[in-house]
Amino acid sequence: MAKRVRACEVLGVRINESELAILHWLSKANDGRCACSVQQLGDAVGKSEVTTRNSLKALEGQGLIVIYARYLKNGARLENEYELTPLGERALRLGLQGCEKAAEG
Repeated sequence: MAKRVRACEVLGVRINESELAILHWLSKANDGRCACSVQQLGDAVGKSEVTTRNSLKALEGQGLIVIYARYLKNGARLENEYELTPLGERALRLGLQGCEKAAEG
């Protein structure tokens, strides 16, 4: 199990290293939004598909990201779109600061 990043407790959320990596990756995407498969996202952050899927559910449940299901006009399913929320941006900043402090100490 991934270690929890305690710096985000100030916001009332708790995220682990995998979740922090996803937030960081999304922040670098086009305006904090990205349409991709879970496998593509997992590959980008160096995590398994299962870990990535669980992390996405946890992030969405805490209001740090929004997941939009996408479909073609004929009903065929496309990759989901993931959007970083303002709360997610703040959690990312605090989480990264906490990681930097931990690396120094």
